[in-house]
Amino acid sequence: VRAEDWQDGLHRAHEERYGYRRSTTVDAVTLRVKVEAPGDRVQILEIPAEPGASPRCRDRASVLIAGKELEAPIFSRSDIPPGTTVSGPAIIIEYSATTWCPPGWQIECDRWGILHLSSGRPA
Repeated sequence: VRAEDWQDGLHRAHEERYGYRRSTTVDAVTLRVKVEAPGDRVQILEIPAEPGASPRCRDRASVLIAGKELEAPIFSRSDIPPGTTVSGPAIIIEYSATTWCPPGWQIECDRWGILHLSSGRPA
C-alpha cells in the first residue's frame, strides 16, 4: 500500500483479498520503500571491428567430455574482437566469469562485445 493513508489502504487491500474489513488498529512492523527517479541516458558504445582479427589463444587445458580427453584453448575475453567466432571446445576467462564452449558449439562476439553461444542446432 502507498504511504499516504496507509492504514486505510491496508484495510482496503485486506477486504479485497479476504472479503471483509478489519477494524483493529494496525502496527507497522516492516516498511519497504520504492523510489524511482530519472537517470542519465546510457550510451552503449560499439566496439570497432578489426578486419582480419582473430582471438589469441592464451593457453590450453585438458578437459574430459563423455570419457574422452580433449584439449581446449583458453582465451581471455578481452582478446576476442567483435565479429569473430570461437568454436568449441574452448574456455573464455575474464575477471568475473569463466565461459565454457562445448564441442559443436560456437561463441560469437557482437559489436558491443557481448558473447553469444549457439549449438548450431535449431532451437
